[in-house]
Amino acid sequence: MNVTLIEHAFQPGVFYDIEIKVKKHATDGIEIGLLIYAMGNLVYEDEEYKPASNQGEYGDYWYKNSARKYLDKPMKDQKVLNIPSKFEGKPKDDICNKLGTGWREPSPADAENLKQFAAWDQQYQPGGKKKFVEGNYKTPTGLVKGLYFSTGTVPNPSDQDK
Repeated sequence: MNVTLIEHAFQPGVFYDIEIKVKKHATDGIEIGLLIYAMGNLVYEDEEYKPASNQGEYGDYWYKNSARKYLDKPMKDQKVLNIPSKFEGKPKDDICNKLGTGWREPSPADAENLKQFAAWDQQYQPGGKKKFVEGNYKTPTGLVKGLYFSTGTVPNPSDQDK
């Protein structure tokens, strides 16, 4: 039986030299592949950007301007809502880099890598249960496509951030 692991197909009867890199556990997130994902949604509290203390805590939302750049003032702190010309904040290409050097918003390719990892990993789970599902995610400004990990069904809207 051929085994594919991290985009490499291993063939039976062929010998391989495998190098394993051991590194310190990431204390500030969950490491999958070459990326570290924050432990919680991005929030702005006490004049500081940080991950929420747990996944059950809703993250903040940031408007984008007409150039599709994030405004660094969260939606909850805006004086006027629903009037784009009155939104406040400095434009940022990626609001997640407010956490520090190297932090960024996950790209569509990152999401695809997570899906591939979850699909590969599910074969080792009892019963091969699906570990993620694609579905809509409700935000204050409408619906967006998202991925829900550790589940095989899209959660009810009231449970989406838990």
